[in-house]
Formats: sequence, C-alpha cells, structure tokens
Amino acid sequence: MGGGYKSLIINRIIAILALSFLFVSVFPTETRASSLPESDNDTIRIQKSLKISIYIDPPYYCDGGTSVGAAVGTGAENASGEKPVEEEYELKPVFALRSNLLLPLMNVGAQIPLGNRFSIGLDWYYPFIYRHWSPYLDQTNCFQALGPGADFRIYLGKKHRKGRENWQYRLSGHSIGLNGMCGRYDVEWQFHGEQARFWCAGIDYMWSARIGKRKRMRLDLSVGVGYFQSRAVEYQVFRPGGLAYKTGRILEHTWMGPTKATVSLVIPIHAKVEKRREVNE
Repeated sequence: MGGGYKSLIINRIIAILALSFLFVSVFPTETRASSLPESDNDTIRIQKSLKISIYIDPPYYCDGGTSVGAAVGTGAENASGEKPVEEEYELKPVFALRSNLLLPLMNVGAQIPLGNRFSIGLDWYYPFIYRHWSPYLDQTNCFQALGPGADFRIYLGKKHRKGRENWQYRLSGHSIGLNGMCGRYDVEWQFHGEQARFWCAGIDYMWSARIGKRKRMRLDLSVGVGYFQSRAVEYQVFRPGGLAYKTGRILEHTWMGPTKATVSLVIPIHAKVEKRREVNE
C-alpha cells in the first residue's frame, strides 16, 4: 500500500505540472486588451497570472483616479470604443469677494455666479472722512456715506456658454449690468453742509481681467450712467467744534448722467469638483 500510495502522489504531481505547462503555453501570463477579440457580450478578458483572470465590462471603471485600462498598461480603447478615463479635480468659482479701490478700505462686496453667463453682486459702502481731524478743523469739513448696492450682470461671448469647460471663464471678460444703490450721506464744506437720503439706478459696462501668477484674481473696471435722486436737509455750523443747526431749507437733488465708476480687486473663491477626462496615450 505504501509503494502504491507514493506512486499515486507522484503521478498526480506529474499530471499537474503537465497541465500547468500546457496552460502557460496556450494562455500567456499577460495579454494586451487591444489584441483580444471582442466577445458577444462585449467582455474583455485579461490574463493577470497563471490562475487569475480579470473580467472587465466596458466602460472601464475608475478606482482612485486611475482607470483600469491604464493600470494594466493597455492605454487602448475598450470594446465599446470609449477611451479609458481618469478622475481629477477642477476648480469651479462659487462666489467672489471684491472691494472698490477708489474708496480703499471703505467698502466690501460679494459676487455670486448664476451659471456661466449671469451673476449678482452685493456691496456695502461706508466711506467716512471724520470731522475730528484736529482741534482747529473740528466740524469744518465732512464727507460720510452709508448704504448698500446691488447689481445684476450678463457676460458676453461664447466663453460663457453652458458647460464645465467654461467654468474657468466665470466672472471674467466683458459684461453689461443693471445696478442700484440707496442710503444716506452727510456732506459739509467750510461749516456749511447737508444730510440726505438718496437712491440711484443705472446701467454699466465692466471689463474683468484675470491677474496674478495663476490668473485666479481679477481686476474689474467699470463705468456706468443712470439716475440719482436725494432729499437733503441743510445745516450750518458757526464755529469749530460747534453744533450743527438746521437752516430750514429742504433741498431736492436729481441727476441724469455718470453715476458709477469702479476699479475693484476681486478674489474668487473656488470649489474642487471631480472631473473625468480622456487618458492620453
């Protein structure tokens, strides 16, 4: 029994080795996907090792940013004619912070894109030239203003059509906008001044240039025309440091003409969004 059992073991080992040699001869350890014929169910078979086979149904699946086709070194189109894809990230502007440099540190605003073609903006202006410059000029001259502003813009050109490929052009280029502002102001010159509530509305043209090393910041230049109206109370100051007294006059101001000018520094805020693109061979 002992000799017969050993002979059986040896015969099985020889049979396994023979089958292994035959398997390796017929099926190589790695076969390029491009050299395999397409089967009826569009399944590509890739031999990875002696006893392991991987079956991939098109399109290729992505794992960790690298396509399976790229992982096995094929770099070829799959059975459906689609190229392997890999996952990456691209930047999508979601809003932007801005400030008009003509009134430095006296205003702040935000701009929100509505797709690639449109945007809305909100600003808050608070320019103050204080009365208390010195004991000798106290209550002599003054300029103060406070109020919100808003605008709605449409950007011109083919770069602002729908599509992920045009995200990079959001909030840049040439645009036309409708704008409005309201608030109150206090203006005084040589002890004579007025305090008023105002509002204005108009249309403007703006050009936004991308600046910076990575072209992510912008410089917005705009000019606009419109209608301005205010109702003011006149006052008089009779000595430095004195009180302001109403004169009893109510002044109505209206204006048709230039109402807006900006040189704004804009800092867009981006979000990372996954994208899929073709792998270059």
